[in-house]
Amino acid sequence: MKRLAEIAAEQGDAARGAVLFVDLGCVACHRVGDQGGLIGPSLTAVGTTLSAERIVEETLWPNRQIKEGFTALEITTDDFMIYQGYRRWTKESTATGDLVIQDLATEELVTIKEEDIEEVRETGSPMPTGLTSLLSQAQLLDLFKYVTTLGAMNQALSEAQPEKEPR
Repeated sequence: MKRLAEIAAEQGDAARGAVLFVDLGCVACHRVGDQGGLIGPSLTAVGTTLSAERIVEETLWPNRQIKEGFTALEITTDDFMIYQGYRRWTKESTATGDLVIQDLATEELVTIKEEDIEEVRETGSPMPTGLTSLLSQAQLLDLFKYVTTLGAMNQALSEAQPEKEPR
């Protein structure tokens, strides 16, 4: 992972990686700035919060380390309905023991009564394993360069701002 991250930093092209990010459909699930979906975690500042090695690992093997709150559940009810989503807690569900999920397709919160639940199963990350397997090495390096630099520009700008003196 470390060597792949180093090569991406040296040889990758972030602009081409940004195009790949859109073309691969990553933007359908992940938000960058005010663009993209909400199924996966926001990647707006991921380059400042995770190491390049961890970004490479999570892209290649999305089920190894899943960000808290983004492990998908599959719930089967006693009337054979199947729901998929992320577990969320509300004051009401905490009090009643009902299960609240954020639906993966609609992003809406769905409450499932505890007594109606037949089975709850963790299905891991909804990010497809092997998503990058059809990319050339150059494309992979470009994608990693783009994602690992997300947030770096904003961080550099905020660090360049002079601190305001207290009044």
